[in-house]
Amino acid sequence: MKDHKIVKHSAADGSSVTVSLNGTLNIEDAAEFREVLTAALRDAPTVLLDARQLVQVDISILQIICSACRTAAEGRLAFQPEDGLPDSIRTFVGNIGARMGSVCSRNNNEPCTWFGGGKQ
Repeated sequence: MKDHKIVKHSAADGSSVTVSLNGTLNIEDAAEFREVLTAALRDAPTVLLDARQLVQVDISILQIICSACRTAAEGRLAFQPEDGLPDSIRTFVGNIGARMGSVCSRNNNEPCTWFGGGKQ
């Protein structure tokens, strides 16, 4: 039986979708994660990523988050972390040497939401 690491919940009124993540996500989970985020962005104007139970990620997961953020910006949709940026993502971003608070052109030239700033 597969442990559900990626779960999509839609608000009853259709105004938002929450994608919940738990455990460790890596390249093996990337295709499923991309499919769930793509569907979420298609289904609602606001997508929240609840990663409070996420323990660890790899670069493939961060790339999918960045791609979803870009898709949301192009479609004038909201895509943001629920309850702030989780430690697992902060730690990974720091470990790869990325600069926290880097400016993102897709975030109105404000710090990147997923690299420690922006619209949280």
